[in-house]
Amino acid sequence: MITKLLKIVNEKYEIDKKWTWSKWSISYFEWIKDETEEVFEEMRENNSIYLEDELWDILFAYLSLLKNLEKEWKISSIENVIFRSEKKIWERISALKWKDWGLLDYWDEVKKRQKEELEREHKEKYGE
Repeated sequence: MITKLLKIVNEKYEIDKKWTWSKWSISYFEWIKDETEEVFEEMRENNSIYLEDELWDILFAYLSLLKNLEKEWKISSIENVIFRSEKKIWERISALKWKDWGLLDYWDEVKKRQKEELEREHKEKYGE
């Protein structure tokens, strides 16, 4: 399913290149902000059809932002963002399965370790 979504995002990116509104990442952040407000307006009982439609808009705007960031060389790839996201949450969820109910402390411990790994990776890549 994600492959199909990314194909659509790539096609939309090619179309958007022709329009001035989509030349920079900030345009996509604004788009996400606008769509988030629309989602908030649709969050009520017996309204799943409209809510799901608006949630799609956020997902599409987010993936479009990632595509734009990729083209601006600010991220290495959309796939890498997805990989990092999956790794990050999986480590946290997996760790919680093995702990008792002191979960918040352990969640913070995993987050701290992940932050240290990111800092190490950043230093290796950028020397900072």
